[in-house]
Amino acid sequence: VIGAGPAGCTAAKTLSDKGYKVLLTERFAMPRNKSCSGILIKKSIELIKLCFGADVPDSVKCEPFRSMGMILTDEKGREYRFEQEGLNILRSRFDHWLAQLAEKSGAEVRECASAVSCSESEGSVEVCIKGSVSSKYTERASYIIDCEGVTGTLRRSLVNTPAKNNIHTFQTFYEGRVELD
Repeated sequence: VIGAGPAGCTAAKTLSDKGYKVLLTERFAMPRNKSCSGILIKKSIELIKLCFGADVPDSVKCEPFRSMGMILTDEKGREYRFEQEGLNILRSRFDHWLAQLAEKSGAEVRECASAVSCSESEGSVEVCIKGSVSSKYTERASYIIDCEGVTGTLRRSLVNTPAKNNIHTFQTFYEGRVELD
């Protein structure tokens, strides 16, 4: 599993709980800085409890703990309210906590390990990983799950690679407009 954010940690923990041997790689040392959202909505909190069997600890929350939702403002100054109770968290601590839970379930967590390419080879996938001291090494796996996000090196290398026996799926986001009621 490539990328130790919420998706990668959830995949690693779930697979480890089912008895699979799992390597979870993260390109940075953890806890790493994350600039993205620090808001967990109610559904996310419920999913964390379901998948990880734990409540979000105070150590990953930031003040104020409680979030009452978001107010989005468009270019004309119109407000769109998404009012829902949730939690404010520090993503760096939150992701690190999730990775620790995945590790407790049996996943091997390897920090400072960036997947740079992969290729299929006789029923397996070979993943080339660049370590923290610029050394490269190869790991062999039955499957890979790429959760490194839109800036990931591996994702960009796979877009133009024809698949032989596997399926490549990507989540892509587009800028758009929506009217919220």
